[in-house]
Amino acid sequence: MVSGGDSMGTPSVGVMLVVVALLFIADIRAEGCRDPIVQILVSPLVNTKALRIMDLSWDVGSLWRPGDWVGLYNVKPSKEVLPKFRSYANGALGTVRTGIQEGRLFSEPDYQKLCLGWWAAYWHQNHSEPTAVSCLSSNPRWMEELQPLISSLRLNEAFIPGTHDSGAFFLAYKPFSDNRLIKYIYAQDESIMEQLIHGARYLDIRVALYKGNFWVCHGIAIVHPLEFILKDVKTFVDNTREIVILDFHEFLNGFNRSTHYKLIDFVRSEVGEHLAPPHLEWSVTLGQLWRMDKRIIAAYNDKSIVAEKAGELWLPVRQFWGNKRSIQDLFGYFRNIFSRNLRTRHMFWTAMAELTPDFWDVLMDKLNGLRVLADNTNKDITNWFRGEWDAKANGVAVDFIRSSGIVESAISWNKRKARNSMCD
Repeated sequence: MVSGGDSMGTPSVGVMLVVVALLFIADIRAEGCRDPIVQILVSPLVNTKALRIMDLSWDVGSLWRPGDWVGLYNVKPSKEVLPKFRSYANGALGTVRTGIQEGRLFSEPDYQKLCLGWWAAYWHQNHSEPTAVSCLSSNPRWMEELQPLISSLRLNEAFIPGTHDSGAFFLAYKPFSDNRLIKYIYAQDESIMEQLIHGARYLDIRVALYKGNFWVCHGIAIVHPLEFILKDVKTFVDNTREIVILDFHEFLNGFNRSTHYKLIDFVRSEVGEHLAPPHLEWSVTLGQLWRMDKRIIAAYNDKSIVAEKAGELWLPVRQFWGNKRSIQDLFGYFRNIFSRNLRTRHMFWTAMAELTPDFWDVLMDKLNGLRVLADNTNKDITNWFRGEWDAKANGVAVDFIRSSGIVESAISWNKRKARNSMCD
């Protein structure tokens, strides 16, 4: 894995994280089996001069040759077009920071897939055509686009990409200073609507009661009204054929049985027409959900309440949370998880693929905030879930989803799962 490097000179090489661990992931991206990958990731880092800086990420396996390079373009790449940025690809897989800002592009939701004006290309030296090309794109209909192929996949065997602390988002329209007050609160750069438009289909929702209203929260921090989150989900489902899992996973500040009943009534009032009946269980096929046109799953992390509301609430999502503070420890945790056979008809499970600061980390600002943590880990997480773990993955949730490649990995792996193949 390579980080850094911003010119055609010798690239700077970042700290090699989990190199031995990556060798654990079988390399079958051989020529003719797996398509080479090059894509644009959007960094979560921010300062007073820049935000949403684009990175180039690649994985080309045995196709790599010395002298290969990657380029960032603002038009479709060709040999006649000069890239806005280029760097040697110093290995078969890696990531390089371009220093070029994407900017915030969405104002009104667009439910059609859009190329957002930036392209990535991977080149062999002296070749007239790139080995791999991709456009930085939205993905509002990726499930629907794959519907003929993936309808027979069961919900608990499909790879569903998602976000951790989905409601803890902060929308920045210009560079700013990420101060001590907020750097451990916000885990996403996109609104719920934008997360969905960019391809997230699993939302991790934490709810608190505050001044008589329901809010999403991150720990003790109250962030956004739950009403806004549910309205975004309903609007998105109204305008697409996508399937969305709402995981109501934490309940804070004043919850008792009466509060739970009020929350369930509130959820029903906002999205009830789209709620899938729980009797289908997690082994339901995507095709069954499409045929019923019930495409919101409301999972609830309180089994006693689920037992009382069995006709409305799905069994809890099992979140595998490593609670780790280093990328090496997180890898070891998930290597153990993915060695198991986890699929049962009664369970949907999610790999919570992020590092977790402890109380003293936050108090003393030892880790410099969630943005820095995600920037340091999402490149590795992207490589893990391009590999063989994806064949077993169910849900995968990350911080700052666009700084990872899990949506594109999910699209590729759901195709493979539907074909019962490890190859493209």
